[in-house]
Amino acid sequence: MSDPHPPQQQYHHYPQQHDAYPQQQYNGYPQPQHNGYPQPQHNAYPQQQYNAYPGPGAPFYQPYPVAPPRMPGSVRSAQIVAWLMGAAGIALIGVAIGTGRAELAGQLTAGFLLPIITAGMAFAFGSAGNGLRVTAIVLASLQALFSFGAMASMQPPGLLGVITGITVICLLAPAKAKQWFERPR
Repeated sequence: MSDPHPPQQQYHHYPQQHDAYPQQQYNGYPQPQHNGYPQPQHNAYPQQQYNAYPGPGAPFYQPYPVAPPRMPGSVRSAQIVAWLMGAAGIALIGVAIGTGRAELAGQLTAGFLLPIITAGMAFAFGSAGNGLRVTAIVLASLQALFSFGAMASMQPPGLLGVITGITVICLLAPAKAKQWFERPR
């Protein structure tokens, strides 16, 4: 029986040296001689073709958005603004209660209720998901809206509530803030 696979021919980068065709020396290194025959071209690594678009039936790969390793500056700033507004509300309510002005304490409690809730939620900005971000944006929107009404009737927090509410919205709305809250845990 004969071998079904014929022997494969081996190719060399340099033709074998024969006595009839001595190799020439150039700077001490042997140079290949072509002797009129075509030399085989070799690639050490076979070339693979890659398509820019996968063919039909190829699995679709959607990578997760890369979350920053640290809390983005906008999220940290929103957290600090919420804490400051909540602390100011608690301090003013405490002063009003301490001075025996119950009506003022009630007005301050109504005016600073949403900022105090937002400040409490801001403690979870490092560990909570996107639902907390959306809730904080909604509460800050309501805070800004209600503060417009409070400004018209000269009630607290007035302009301060409008400014801090809009600030928290603008700091939590960017894509980096969303990526932070949607990061895998």
